[in-house]
Amino acid sequence: MMNWTPLTEEDEKNAWRFIYETLLFTPHAVEKVVFPKLSSVRYNISKYYNEGFKEDYYDDLHSKAIDAFKEITANNLIFALNFQHQSYSFNPQLPFEKDEFGEWLIPFFPNGDYVFFLTADLKSGAFCDGINGEIFLLGEKIIAAFEKNRPLIFTID
Repeated sequence: MMNWTPLTEEDEKNAWRFIYETLLFTPHAVEKVVFPKLSSVRYNISKYYNEGFKEDYYDDLHSKAIDAFKEITANNLIFALNFQHQSYSFNPQLPFEKDEFGEWLIPFFPNGDYVFFLTADLKSGAFCDGINGEIFLLGEKIIAAFEKNRPLIFTID
């Protein structure tokens, strides 16, 4: 069973419209990213790239992300949107397959791309910025879920 399902054209279009029009996302913006329409918390994870990479921290982040997604959804889907690449949905309550490297198809630890994880109702989620090495939690529910079970790499700047 494939839990990672490519988004329908309509779901992908609606999600990206929300990202651009409501979150006011501008890729490759010179200024710092700000999300004025939702409560947000920014975590700088740039020191965990390259020589600072720690497999245990990477695994911990993904484990706690799945726990947070389970908490903020009730058998609903999470949209995983990868900027200029295939986007997917998955149900965090169900097991899901990983790629040949044992990683999520779209990792929560951003690897050089812009990635959004959003609830299907577009009320909560995360922006994982692989360009600047940052993760933004978007919306009160996901902020609270990660506060209860904080990943090792989350320190507030």
